[in-house]
Amino acid sequence: MSGTIWDEWLELEEEEEKPLDTKTFWPLTKRLVAFGWPYRWQMLLLLVFIISDSIFSVLQPLIFAEAVDGGIAIYFNNQNNVEDEQPPADFQTFFWALGRKILLGTLLQNVVSLIHETLQQRVFEGLCSPLPSFCS
Repeated sequence: MSGTIWDEWLELEEEEEKPLDTKTFWPLTKRLVAFGWPYRWQMLLLLVFIISDSIFSVLQPLIFAEAVDGGIAIYFNNQNNVEDEQPPADFQTFFWALGRKILLGTLLQNVVSLIHETLQQRVFEGLCSPLPSFCS
């Protein structure tokens, strides 16, 4: 060992991971569950908001894909005399509906994200208040 921090880090990385010791796993798990039990409903609600935030993050590209595939591409194909698909009957109505979807999706995503962040901060503060040295 040459003594540099980089060499020590490489040696630690090369060590094999030890299998999980079941003698310490279950007592540690019970302690962690007992520690977080007063916040169980907040953590469950936090999980719901994390999942819904992820869903809204996926919906935005789908809405834009609908805009491109469902209206814009068909419109330009018809301008170039491509007769494969029919454009929406009323483009103005189509784009207003699309704009409402985009606006509503963005608004819902931001509201869910704000609630998610606020709830996450409350749970973190509640869990860390008895152990300030652990969470600093």
